[in-house]
Amino acid sequence: MSGAATLLRDVFGFDAFRPGQEEIVHTVASGCNTLAIMPTGGGKSLCFQLPALMRDGVTVVVSPLIALMRDQVRALRAVGVAAGALTSGNTEEETADVWRALDEGRLKLLYLAPERLAASGTTAMLRRVGVNLIAVDEAHCVSQWGHDFRPDYLRIGELRRALDVPLAAFTATADAETQAEIIEKLFDGTAPQSFLYGFDRPNIHLAFAPKDNPRRQVLDFVAARRGQSGIVYCGTRARTETLAQALSDAGHAACAYHGGMEAPARREVEERFNTEDGLIVVATVAFGMGVDKPDIRWVAHADLPKSPERRNADHGRLNALLGLAEALECRRVSLLRYFGEAATACGNCDLCDAPPESFDGTEAVRMALSAMLRTGESFGAGHLIDILTGTLTDKVRTRGHDALPTFGVGRAHDKRLWQGVFRQMMGHDLVRPDAERHGALVMCEGARPILRGEAMIRLRQDTLKVAARPAPRALVSDEDAPLLSALKAKRRALAEAAGVPAYIVFTDRTLIEMAETRPATIDAMARIGGVGATKLERYGTVFLEVITGAGTEAMHPTRRKLAGRPEGALYDRLAEVSRDLARGECGTLRPLSCTHSTLRQIAERRPATLGALERLPGMDPQKTERFGAAFLDVIAVQKAGEDRV
Repeated sequence: MSGAATLLRDVFGFDAFRPGQEEIVHTVASGCNTLAIMPTGGGKSLCFQLPALMRDGVTVVVSPLIALMRDQVRALRAVGVAAGALTSGNTEEETADVWRALDEGRLKLLYLAPERLAASGTTAMLRRVGVNLIAVDEAHCVSQWGHDFRPDYLRIGELRRALDVPLAAFTATADAETQAEIIEKLFDGTAPQSFLYGFDRPNIHLAFAPKDNPRRQVLDFVAARRGQSGIVYCGTRARTETLAQALSDAGHAACAYHGGMEAPARREVEERFNTEDGLIVVATVAFGMGVDKPDIRWVAHADLPKSPERRNADHGRLNALLGLAEALECRRVSLLRYFGEAATACGNCDLCDAPPESFDGTEAVRMALSAMLRTGESFGAGHLIDILTGTLTDKVRTRGHDALPTFGVGRAHDKRLWQGVFRQMMGHDLVRPDAERHGALVMCEGARPILRGEAMIRLRQDTLKVAARPAPRALVSDEDAPLLSALKAKRRALAEAAGVPAYIVFTDRTLIEMAETRPATIDAMARIGGVGATKLERYGTVFLEVITGAGTEAMHPTRRKLAGRPEGALYDRLAEVSRDLARGECGTLRPLSCTHSTLRQIAERRPATLGALERLPGMDPQKTERFGAAFLDVIAVQKAGEDRV
């Protein structure tokens, strides 16, 4: 029996490896750079924990969630493995124990949050304690297109080079583009030993449904699964709270979880979820990574993820998601095709259970494509639908689009049906929004054969059904209405105290945007339409307190002038570096500091050389020597991040 198999049995209590584990373990243990993509539940953590025991020295594990790190450390310690974590959630005693184990050479696995890599001295510390392997959990966090992106993951490649040790990266979430980005960012573009063990989970039943009173749909779905543990994912923090309350009112054990909760409250939910039978967690994607519970029976997504603007690559992913939602064939076939896997009809999805009705949508799609081309691919679906239905809006009239041959050719169908046609066109990747044209739809290659009459296309009938009379649109959703009322009450009080009309404080449109987006910081508040510098200074903190329900830490006036701008984030990183190096890297030098004004100058001018930095007001040779290299690194990282957006 090999050493790995012996450790597997003696330490972890398993008689056999799961598919793929043994080969990955031996590759990592032999010191090869490794990328392993394995499905959830495939046993990824064991693929770096076993090699850590097989190799000399310490394995450092970079992981994005404190809760996940704590769970893995507890599990390792329970089987006799010396493991520890250095996180912001540690008690002083826990941190002291970890340092003692490192100093005594007893620790085999050290878990770190990626943010710790930004601290000065971390690399030197890891070199001193004898790190000889880096493991990266949830490696897709290095990808800047995704909602799980963690900027400090970009430092991992630098750490690998500095320590000159092998790196093993693991994830269950990586399409071809994300895999390429992982290789570029973590392995400098040099292909590691790669393992792909598939994305199929044949035991999971897949189903989609058009939104129609989503709260009632979720309540009905959960009622049919009473007593089963599950997760409901929502797009906003507020929706998690209102939906969790609705589930509780319906007699279910349910609680909310989102990034705006205090750490103790989040830990309580995590603990309940791990220990309580039948609990439903209604969560944002903050609850996504690191969920490790063997009896989760179902997962429901109440919302698609929101994003203000997407890059072309992300539009492709959005189209793929729409394609999955609007699919005519087996869901699993569509899903696995996206990840490059072939599959046959599974018999375990809603479309296999009841194939949907379809119709020949070729003529409607040609009409839509013609309207796009005749308007220079410069408009979104709303304006194109006005043209197709012959709706004479001011926008149509002023641009002369009522004279186009396509004006009114689709008036046999109403606007809601045309919205469904455009949605399915995106799902088939016939058209994509173009960020450089403010979201205007542009034609993809797959549309050309249809436009030329060389191909036909079928569309789903069930997603185009028209309601008899759409309900009047409220100012905001039910979930956001209480917050909007509170914001209006605060506006009214401020306006009365100042003796001015309410709109002088903020317009309704501004308050609606606040209620829907729920800014949690001064920077986020500064990005709300109608919140200029003066109103931000006068009212920003007051309205933030209404939104968050808590006091807001005062922001220095110099920093506030950069609120909502990229320079603000750069200023914060520069200030952090300035504090970290106030007494030098060794911590014993004479204190030096940079004024708020100097940091603002650096953030706004972004010098590229030490000479240019030294010439800025407030800098001198001593400060440049102390802070210069670190400041330039921060500026370069910020610029690289902005260039990729």
